[in-house]
Formats: sequence, structure tokens, C-alpha cells
Amino acid sequence: MTPRRVVMIAMPCAEVMEIGGTLDVFYAANILLAEAGSSDPGYAIEVVSPAPIVRSWPGLCIKAERSYHDIRGPIDTLIITGTDTPAEATQDDELVAWLSREASRMRRLVGLCTGTFLLAAAGLLDGRQATSHWLFCDELMRLFPKVHVERDPVYIRDGAIYTGVGASAGLDLALVLVEEDVGRRIALGVAKRQLLPEAARRPGTIQRPALCPDRRARPAARSSDVDCRPSRRRSVGGRPRSPRSDEPSELLSCVCP
Repeated sequence: MTPRRVVMIAMPCAEVMEIGGTLDVFYAANILLAEAGSSDPGYAIEVVSPAPIVRSWPGLCIKAERSYHDIRGPIDTLIITGTDTPAEATQDDELVAWLSREASRMRRLVGLCTGTFLLAAAGLLDGRQATSHWLFCDELMRLFPKVHVERDPVYIRDGAIYTGVGASAGLDLALVLVEEDVGRRIALGVAKRQLLPEAARRPGTIQRPALCPDRRARPAARSSDVDCRPSRRRSVGGRPRSPRSDEPSELLSCVCP
């Protein structure tokens, strides 16, 4: 078994929490798998960008050493981070064409915040349900009327495509992916290590303090559907479920002090 290849397209943006925080979730999963002596090799993580400079501050610069043009071979999971505005997410016609062309070679596609707009511009969300940051949901509906935009979920899974609101919730969506791949115990261990107590306390759901009070968390799907074509299988709704009887009680309370 080889590591799952996770490629992040780090879009230029003034806020970089989605980039570092999401990568840290997969990094922590690798550490916990190794410490547990698991035969699962975890993740091989790569970062590319359409721009040489992702973000810069006085004295610090995040630079991309590779472009998405340099990607070769199959990808397990592609993650697209957000930009400052929806227009910036879709202004690179070459990137939109590349994504439309290459999507079928990927097991999972993830759009965070305005990354959803890039998936939509590539035609990958037609007929699907999707979400984005609450600031941009109206524009997503206006620009892409074939996309069924949901305002409330923190993230949505529709088939093999995941969309999320971004920012700190990008870590929550990364935890969902880890749980699907390597199980709840490792995912909750990552939540504890990364000080994400709410995710750890409610398996299968995300509960975050919301600045926008009408946004709600939704449970992740449990599905083997990985077809990138439009699908009727979606994860968009419901109440936090009760823990199953086979879930050890200690997993329900692994909250960092």
C-alpha cells in the first residue's frame, strides 16, 4: 500500500489559515499512524500554486516551488484553497481548463471557501449541492445557477466532491477526510492534538461557534461513491447523531483541557 497522494493548490490569499491548518491535519494523522504502529502509510502531501507568491508579509513570504502544471500521475485528493474574492478564484482560465480536464483522475476533490467557485467554473458542480463562505453564497448562486447552493452546512459532500466554508472550518473538513480514510480513532486523536475539542466531542459532526448564527454543521457521509460525475448521493443535512453502541466511550470525551 502506498501513501495517499494529497495535492493542495494553494491559491494566493491574504488569509492562509486554510493552507497551514489543513496541511497540519494530514501531518498529524501521519504522526499518529506511525506512533500506533499502523501498516497504513497515511499521506504523501504536496503543495502547488498558480502563482509564485502565495502570501507575503514584511519579513516572511510563502512561496510555491511548483506549479499545478508540474503535477504528474494520479492524485488521491485534490484540495483547492480560497482566494480573497470569488473573481480571483476563477480568473486563471488555464487553471479552470486544467481542473476540468484532470478531475476524472482524482478520487476526491475538495473546494474550500472560494475554491468552490473554481470547481463550479470547471463545470464540476453542475447539478450538485455545494457551499462556500457565507459572504459569497449569493454570488455563487448568481454566477452558477446549475449549482444547488446550500447556505447552512459547514461542509457538503456530494459524491466524490466536497465543498466547505473555509477558514478554520477547513480543518474540520480535513478531519472528515482523515476519518473516512483511517478511522475515527486516528481522526479524534488528530482533533485532540490540534486542539479541536468540538470536533472531538461530537463524532461525525462539526459544531463551531458561528459568527453567522444561521449556519449549522452537517454530518459527513459514509459512502463508497467516488464518481466525479453528478450524483444523487449527498451529505447535507440532519441532526448530530447519537454515538453507536460499538464506539468506545473514551473516544467521546477526548477533549483537550
